Amino acid sequence: MTLKRTITYLLSFVLVSLSSTTLIAQTDYKDLGVKVDSIFLASLGEQTPGAAVAITLNGDLVLSRQYGMANLEHKIPITEETKFHLVSASKQFTAYAILKLENQNLLSLNDNVHKYLPELHDFGITIEQLLTHTSGLRQQTSLESMVGFWDGQILAQGRALELIYGHQELNFSPGSKFRYSDSGYTLLAEIIKRVTDQPFDIWMQNNVFGPIKMSNTSIVTNYKKIVPNKAEPYDINRDGYSRDSGGLWCFYGGTGVYSTAFDLSKWLTFLEYPKGEDSIIVSRMEEKATLNNGQTISWGLGLTINEGVGGEERIWHAGDSPGYHAWVGRYPSAGLGIVILTNLNSFNPEFAADEIAELFIPKIEPSGSQFSVPYDKFESTVLDELVGWYEVDLEPIWYINQGLWEFWQEGDSLFFAPDAGTKIALQAISDSTFYIENDPVLISFHQNKLGVFDALTLTAPEGKQTARKITDGSFKFQPSKAQELTGKYYSPELKIEYEIFTSDEQVMVRHNSPQVNRKWNDFSLQAINQDFMMSNKYFFKYIRFERNSKGKVIGLRVTSGNYRIENLWFEKI
Repeated sequence: MTLKRTITYLLSFVLVSLSSTTLIAQTDYKDLGVKVDSIFLASLGEQTPGAAVAITLNGDLVLSRQYGMANLEHKIPITEETKFHLVSASKQFTAYAILKLENQNLLSLNDNVHKYLPELHDFGITIEQLLTHTSGLRQQTSLESMVGFWDGQILAQGRALELIYGHQELNFSPGSKFRYSDSGYTLLAEIIKRVTDQPFDIWMQNNVFGPIKMSNTSIVTNYKKIVPNKAEPYDINRDGYSRDSGGLWCFYGGTGVYSTAFDLSKWLTFLEYPKGEDSIIVSRMEEKATLNNGQTISWGLGLTINEGVGGEERIWHAGDSPGYHAWVGRYPSAGLGIVILTNLNSFNPEFAADEIAELFIPKIEPSGSQFSVPYDKFESTVLDELVGWYEVDLEPIWYINQGLWEFWQEGDSLFFAPDAGTKIALQAISDSTFYIENDPVLISFHQNKLGVFDALTLTAPEGKQTARKITDGSFKFQPSKAQELTGKYYSPELKIEYEIFTSDEQVMVRHNSPQVNRKWNDFSLQAINQDFMMSNKYFFKYIRFERNSKGKVIGLRVTSGNYRIENLWFEKI
């Protein structure tokens, strides 16, 4: 069924007004309902955690579906009234609020954040850079993990602000890069609170949710707060379902909104057909941001703007935490809106959203790998010159979002590991160019002026990623030099201490926390070169030792696996 025929079919029924603002097409939706059911019932059942779904077309709610249980212990099913934590999908409401305040001349997006939050060091960050994730602020949850984030810990707004205000350096110069960070939105909530002289949740209720008639939407600022009709978060393991910890994130601005799929369908209709000054606000939210160098990024204000199903523009935001996932988005050209909320950690709503979109938008079928067919088998004669570790430039795209890639040779074949534990065989099409079978990716190695292969470019449909070699296959760590690295290291920013020591010729890390319940177990480091190492700990992934002019180690810098902490300084004490 074509897009035009699908829309004509769904909207050919009588529209019945349910309220002054909501119209719902009345039909049994036998065809659409069956297709949507097949997407969700493949993973969810009547007695499992579940999901709530809403689909809009041209501003009308055309399908509302609920699957599974909101509470397994009390056998409470998910209904149209069930509320889910939106997690990061909350950001679009905070962005709308900031723009609304700008329209009231209470602030400007060009204002220095320090004007409103003097507790934060004056890095020259603007409000707009908080909105677009270009501020350089480190991620608050990643910082707390480095301090010692135990299972079941509450991370509240006050603690999140303490971590942000403690910044002594940024990940990068404001406006120079994009790096997703909840910290910016935590500060935006605090700015709204100070500018309006009202609690953030109260002001949002009266000025955002209320006017749009989102009567089942609220912001939770205290984990002890009772949320009527709330879906509990769950995970699944070999012992069955268990309660997950998604409700323990109690910072807000970037998270904290609890809502229903029905209420969010109203929000999508509001974004599709804004009126008056809201037309200007929504237009600004949906405009892609630019970096200092003029490069455009796929991020507006509280929304992601990129290509979705059928190559159509997709404007959306997802939310993820342990036990809660959300996907809220629109395909403007098709007049299509999709809301998916789930309380099962293993269920991915983005995949389901794509499957729903394919019911309305013709899918562009991939032709297979553009590199797997045209080339005859080729045997490279320089494999030994290509092996080693390559440090990746994560800008402007993240086709593979890991900071170190390893290449090694086995016989006449070259293998690629973009992450620990993976092993991908590469097929040569020349001495220095390779492809991944059944994946539209080319990897080309480059020689410098001396004829040494020291860099590469990965070409994918999304664009290009580059990387430079930091060590070749001949590097062998010298345990005798490990003593130069051992000692205690202190972070002035986080006020924590880690210790580097050796055990059985292995370099180890110890978390010297005075709080037993916030202490990580010892873990080992793998040497990439003599002063650059990595671990299997996501919060403490890449470690680079720094030396003074005399070659003495004076400290180290740590980067997290998600790069939301970059080069956090620890001085050797």
